[in-house]
Amino acid sequence: QTMSIPNTVTIIGEYAFSECENLESINIPYGVTEIGEYAFYECSLESIDIPNSVTEIGGYAFHSNNFTTLEIPNSIVEIADSAFNRCNLLTSVTIPNSVITIGWEAFAYCRNLKDLTIGNSVTTIEQGAFGSCDALESLTLPESLTTIGDEAFFGCNNIPSITIPKNVTSIGDEAFFVGKSNSRQTIYCMGTTPPTIGSYTFGAYNSNYYPVKGSYPIYVPKESVETYKNAPTWSGLADRIKAAIDY
Repeated sequence: QTMSIPNTVTIIGEYAFSECENLESINIPYGVTEIGEYAFYECSLESIDIPNSVTEIGGYAFHSNNFTTLEIPNSIVEIADSAFNRCNLLTSVTIPNSVITIGWEAFAYCRNLKDLTIGNSVTTIEQGAFGSCDALESLTLPESLTTIGDEAFFGCNNIPSITIPKNVTSIGDEAFFVGKSNSRQTIYCMGTTPPTIGSYTFGAYNSNYYPVKGSYPIYVPKESVETYKNAPTWSGLADRIKAAIDY
């Protein structure tokens, strides 16, 4: 089914089309400023064009839909919790420079998400934001980033190398935990001051599916090797910390 929203509408309210399972296409006119929580929850939208007039997308707004590509408009500052969670056919996401925060599980379990562009204003990626997006094969984090939440990229098993930008000050528990200990090859931490890290931040499951700290090398600035090794949350990873000049 297809539906066009009248041009006079400015707000699509909470639960407006929630669980309309046969809704495959919707026309959202320019002039809509807000899409409420659960507005299109568990519909069957095959494509979505969100106009630049929209400044707020509520939590769970597009949870479990069928579109394959997504371009967030540059009028959005925050991507709400679980807004696009479990959009299993989604393969490409572009997050514009206007976005500062990517919320809790915003894109979690988007199992076919392969192409991800994160704008250069994002400072916070919250808990589980891209958890179990296991089709991702590369990841470029913006220099603006300061905080990476718990399990932010948990189970993103096919990204061989990750670079942590220099301005990151905090990385949560299991943020880059992988399903297999040999599925990641390197981590590069660019900051001269070690960010605070949590439990199993760079961990993995061993052959018995028991969580371990992982074994792949972590490269840091040459002048900061000892600083990292002696940092309270990093000391357990001292044997994996190497000078970036060595890679």
